[in-house]
Amino acid sequence: MKKSELRGFKDVFSFTFLQTLRTKSFLITMIIMILIMFGMSPVMSLVSGGKDKKSPVEKVYVSGENIAGIPFEDSVKDDENFSDIVFEKLPADTDMEKFEAELTDSSDKTVLLKYEITEDGFYMLNALYPSGSKLNSTNVNDLAVKIKDWYSDYKVSSLNIPEETLNKITKEIKVKEIEVDKFLKPETKEKISQKEYQLVYGMLFIAYMVIIMSANMVGGKIVEEKTNRIVEYLMTTVRPMALILGKVVAMLLVTVGEMSLMLVAAVCGNKLAKALFGSNAKSAVESFIPVDAVKYMSVPNVILCIFIIGVGILIYALLAGLFAATVSKMEELQQGMKGFNIIMIGSFLVAFMALQFMWTIGINPFVRFTLYFPFTSVFVLPGSIFIGKAPFVMVLVACILMLLTAFVILWFVGLVYESIIVANGAPISVKQMIGIAKGSMKKGKEVKK
Repeated sequence: MKKSELRGFKDVFSFTFLQTLRTKSFLITMIIMILIMFGMSPVMSLVSGGKDKKSPVEKVYVSGENIAGIPFEDSVKDDENFSDIVFEKLPADTDMEKFEAELTDSSDKTVLLKYEITEDGFYMLNALYPSGSKLNSTNVNDLAVKIKDWYSDYKVSSLNIPEETLNKITKEIKVKEIEVDKFLKPETKEKISQKEYQLVYGMLFIAYMVIIMSANMVGGKIVEEKTNRIVEYLMTTVRPMALILGKVVAMLLVTVGEMSLMLVAAVCGNKLAKALFGSNAKSAVESFIPVDAVKYMSVPNVILCIFIIGVGILIYALLAGLFAATVSKMEELQQGMKGFNIIMIGSFLVAFMALQFMWTIGINPFVRFTLYFPFTSVFVLPGSIFIGKAPFVMVLVACILMLLTAFVILWFVGLVYESIIVANGAPISVKQMIGIAKGSMKKGKEVKK
């Protein structure tokens, strides 16, 4: 790329960047989005129940042998949420059928805990409560989980061994018979888990929203300036490639800055929710994206994913600017952006299909293609990096392909932009743009001669 082709880039960049930040509609939208992100966690925590509340369970009857013969009541009551519960051990000669029948007809906030040992040697805790009471399954489950957690902690403390060691020695060992040839040639198609699917889908959706936001801003800005005939003035001092690249980079910076502010607002909102509601606070991010599925969350990988999404924004924003420049009026923008929408939505759907295959079938050739293909890798690759399904070589090749694609699109835009940006009348078709590009290349060769 010749340096002369970027003449005026700085002026276009600063003009577009400052004008966008001064636009009332942009400022209002940004403030609303930041407020939404800031208030999401506190509102979700408030709706889900606010601060930790005392259990509505008033009395618990215990039937059968207590776990390992050790009473758990005192430990459970140490928790403030369960401190008001009254525990009562039923005598061994209690007629349980009669007692359970009476419990069924009761409307009290009472729970019956029945301990059993299954044929497999497991402890089974049945928590029964009256169907007509004010209790619900969540109330009873919270109590049962508390008792289960107590027993897990008790085993660790009694044996005086680390919890990790206890988990290892108590894991069930299964036997599987495998033929030698199958063992030497294991199945390479590895499916992703549901949580990994949700994580990749969350990253895919975020990338789509960021890219579509940037593309629409670029397209709208170009048509607005073309309608107001500002672009004709700019073309007297600015080269075509500098004009489109300056706008795209400015909008890219605006979008990244806006998303960064929204992320900061979400983090601050989550901290506020923690301060107000304690451990019961709901994180907006964790509610939509299962962060516990992230296996390779590191600073280099985060930077790499931001880079991939940034190049993806550049590719799609250049295309949006190109298609937007083919129309002369704002009301024709949707018609002119049809080609861009086909590419954008089509790529998104292909990426989503690949994600479905990762979940149901595994990493097959189609999935690998979408990880390499520049128009789809921006959607699938970031999430795949976080779950460890994208090797370094694959990521490196995908990044190189994305950069090459961005360069080719920028080169093509440079060939046709000068002609289409000043054109008026009917929208220019892709076929006509290719013809303009051929003419520009031919003219360039003649000038060199």
